[in-house]
Amino acid sequence: WDAQSSGWTHPLPPMPTGRHDAAALGYNQYLLVAGGWDGWNPVGSVEICDGDTHEWFTAPPLPVAIGVLKAAYHKDDWYLIGGSANSHCFSVKHASIPILIDSARNKQQQQPSSVWAYLPNLPYENSPLALWGTHWLLWVE
Repeated sequence: WDAQSSGWTHPLPPMPTGRHDAAALGYNQYLLVAGGWDGWNPVGSVEICDGDTHEWFTAPPLPVAIGVLKAAYHKDDWYLIGGSANSHCFSVKHASIPILIDSARNKQQQQPSSVWAYLPNLPYENSPLALWGTHWLLWVE
């Protein structure tokens, strides 16, 4: 969407991995897409599109295939929260966005464990979650 022209412009080429219910993030000229569902199974791939060249790159995958993620961005880190992998997931994964982009563009075959790190699991399933300054806010009933 181009806010200046109030219209859709420059369609991107199809993603290498078709999916729905994925986490997505716009970062500088890049679009990052992680996880999701392929129609039957959760997806573990992470793909990045360079908005300048319209080229897709494959980044190190998620440690576990998962869809229906919540996502947040803070200080160049991308947080993927909760989700579903045929059962509900309480994990919080995060990775440095510049490292994801660099490893994808340079086609480095890093293991997910070297890129993705975990925070402690969420205490409750499907709790609203927000990042406020340097604090995570979690609502529980």
